[in-house]
Amino acid sequence: MMRHEPDTLRGLIERVRQATGADHRLDEDIEAALGWPLSWCTDKARPFTSSLDAAASLVPVVKWTLGTHQEPDTNKWFWKAWVGRLRSHQGVAATPALALTVAALRARLAEMEGDATDDATKNR
Repeated sequence: MMRHEPDTLRGLIERVRQATGADHRLDEDIEAALGWPLSWCTDKARPFTSSLDAAASLVPVVKWTLGTHQEPDTNKWFWKAWVGRLRSHQGVAATPALALTVAALRARLAEMEGDATDDATKNR
């Protein structure tokens, strides 16, 4: 996987959105795409898809919000996360860590593309 490529991050965002739980391979792919080395103490990828702490480490923004979301058509409940001062990057997924990972990757993608105030409607 080529690191820091917008298309790579878009693909990862979609994979995280579709995930139903923790996925070690996805964690590894996220680290590879960002060019991050494996964790020095475990020689494994950080658990972005299962840990809020790891997911929050994806962006240098300390402000994030987490809540629930119900799809009106299906009445299914999902987790929703927002990242940024203006809650401008959001993610909806099956677990809190997955939702925050989606939002954090969207914030990184927007930063990469020079659009730090990405419109929230693009993030669904």
